[in-house]
Amino acid sequence: MINNISVEALEKLGIYELRNVARQIGVYSPTLYKKDELIAKVMNIVSGEEQPYVKKTNQGRPPKQIAGLEDILNIFVPEIKNPNQTFAKTEEPRVYTLNRINNTTIIDENKEDFSGIVKLQQGYAVVFKNGYYENNQNTYYVAPKLFNQLSLKDCDFVKGQIYKSTGDDPQMVYTILTVNNVSVTVLNNNRQDFEKLSAIYPNKRINLNVNNIQIVDFNLIDKMCPIGKGSRVKINYEPNIDIDEFVVSLASTVSFNNNLGTTILAVDERPEDISFVKQACSSITVLENNTNIKDEYFVEFMFNKIDNIIRQVELNKSHVLIIKDVEKLKNYLTNYYIINNSCDKNAASVFAHQKLKSILMLAKNTEEGKSLTIIAFNCKDEELSQLFNNNIYLKDFVLEDTDVHLDINNSNSLKSNLILQEEELKKLEKFKHDLKTKDLKSALLKFIG
Repeated sequence: MINNISVEALEKLGIYELRNVARQIGVYSPTLYKKDELIAKVMNIVSGEEQPYVKKTNQGRPPKQIAGLEDILNIFVPEIKNPNQTFAKTEEPRVYTLNRINNTTIIDENKEDFSGIVKLQQGYAVVFKNGYYENNQNTYYVAPKLFNQLSLKDCDFVKGQIYKSTGDDPQMVYTILTVNNVSVTVLNNNRQDFEKLSAIYPNKRINLNVNNIQIVDFNLIDKMCPIGKGSRVKINYEPNIDIDEFVVSLASTVSFNNNLGTTILAVDERPEDISFVKQACSSITVLENNTNIKDEYFVEFMFNKIDNIIRQVELNKSHVLIIKDVEKLKNYLTNYYIINNSCDKNAASVFAHQKLKSILMLAKNTEEGKSLTIIAFNCKDEELSQLFNNNIYLKDFVLEDTDVHLDINNSNSLKSNLILQEEELKKLEKFKHDLKTKDLKSALLKFIG
C-alpha cells in the first residue's frame, strides 16, 4: 500500500486529511508544517530518506506498519455525529463528507448573513465564523460549484448569506458577496500567489513625515533610515522608552499617511497596555490574546489572520504588520508547543523560532507593486536579526531638551539609495559630514529643518 502514495494523491487531500495521513506515516507534529512542507515530510519517510517518529513510550518496539493508509487517502474525515460537540485541543476539526454536503436538504427561504475565514478541503471549502474552528454550529460549507466559481483561496475572508439549517444538517453557503472586502463582481479570479512572486529591494518609501515636534524621531527615520514598502524592520529600544506610545503613533502614522492596511500583533501584554493601544488605534486591527478566544485556539486564529493579510495583499491592498514584542511572541509560541505538542522546551523553542522566521520571511516588495512590510519590536534573537534590512534603535536620551530618541550611530537601512531621492541623499551626506565638525544637537536640528 505504501507504493500507492504519491505527491499527486497527497496534493488532492485537504489539510486535515493530510495531517491524518502524516500521523499514520510517522511525521512528528504535522500541524507545524504548511501543506507542501508536510507532503515533502511524508514522501521523505515513504522513500526511506527519513525515519518515522516514534513516541518515547513506543521506542524499542518494531516499526508500525502503515496499514489502512489507502483507505485514509480515499475517504474524508468521518462525519460528525453531534454538530454541537466540542473537541479537545489536540483533536483536528472534523467536517461533513462531500456526499453529505451535496445531498443536504435546503429550505430556500431560511437565510441569514454570515462572514468568516475560508479553510480549503478537498474539492470544497469550509468557513470558520470567528477565524478558527470551534464546532459545526459556527462552521459553514461552500459547495464545489460556488467554490470553483470564485476560485477561493485558503484564509480568504468572505461575507454573504447562508441557508440556516436545523438539526444535524450542514449550514450551507447560499451566496458570497465579498472576498477580502472586495465585491465578487469585480474580483479577479486569476489572483497571483504572493508567496510565489519574486522579491525585489524596497524602492518606495512608507511616509513617516509628520508635522509634530513630539514625534521628531519619525522625521529622522524618514530622512536617515527610511522604511521601504516590503521591508523587514527591527526596532529595539532601551527599557525607559515609552514604547506603547511609540507603537501607537507609528501605526497611526503609517495607516493615515500611506493608506496601507495596518495590523498590530500583541501577545501577553498587560491588560492596561493593550487597552491603551486598542483605544488609541480604534481604526486599526489589533490581534491580541487577552480576548474570549481560548489559548489553544488563539494560535490557529493568529496564523489564519496573518495568512488573510497575504490574501488582502494579493488583491492590491499592501499591508504593514507590526509585531509589538518578538520575545513575548516567541515565548508564547514555545509554551503553546510544549502544551499542545507534548514536546520538551528545547524542541518547542526550535519550533517557535522556525515559525517566527517563516512569518518574517513573508515580508517583501514585488515588481507587481504588492508588498507586505513587517515592523518587529524587541527582537533579541541573533539569527532572526540577520533577516532584517532596516534596523532602528531608540535610546532614552539622545539630546537633552529634545524629543530625539533615534540612535543615529546604530540605526541603518540597507539600499536606502533606492528609496531616497538625489537631493535627500545629498542632504544626508552633508549631515553625516556635519556630525564630524559640529555638535550633534546643532547638526540634527539643521538636518531636520
